[in-house]
Amino acid sequence: MLGPHVWRCRALRPDGTTAWFASVVGDARPDGSTVERPVEEAERLVQGETVLCRLVPDADGAPAHLEPAPALLDRIGPVWFVQVHEPQEREPATNLVAFTGGTIEPGTVLQGRVPRDAGARSADQAGAVRWWPRTGEVDQVYVAPARRRTGLSTVLLAVAGTVATASGSVPLWGDGQRTALGERMKQASAWSHRFAELEHLVAPMTPFDER
Repeated sequence: MLGPHVWRCRALRPDGTTAWFASVVGDARPDGSTVERPVEEAERLVQGETVLCRLVPDADGAPAHLEPAPALLDRIGPVWFVQVHEPQEREPATNLVAFTGGTIEPGTVLQGRVPRDAGARSADQAGAVRWWPRTGEVDQVYVAPARRRTGLSTVLLAVAGTVATASGSVPLWGDGQRTALGERMKQASAWSHRFAELEHLVAPMTPFDER
């Protein structure tokens, strides 16, 4: 299902606001391009293509919602997300953290922190991706040990790439510094060409007692 050719589609309401934004795998448009169309025309445009992930922005007080392709969720089940913007003065980074369990509706994107009534435990944090919006460079991809080899890293990069480009960032990419797990992920990824060749092997992110 997956491949290196990804373009974006923004569906516009009559007032010019975004109804949804999608990352699409297919040959209908050039790789990396973004097209904007009225909602009905946008739906026709992506019909028959593989919608990797769709983002429905927040509206009327409801949080944003991410809809990864169902095939991506086969092995990991439903997930929800918390987006955290780091308040750094020099170059702020963004984090997207994936959770399972709790009372939050799957696909929901909360901002800043997990609510106390979410019913989420620390063990429900499945993984996270961190990147710099200005450049699109991915700094970290982490998957909890119990969630590895399930395809969660692919989901994280798909949803983070959709969130990033929806807000105007360039497509995500990775430099040549990775952990051994990160290098294995890169080698297995359909988008390995978006990562630089390995230059420096860094220490594992997994806590020592969980390795």
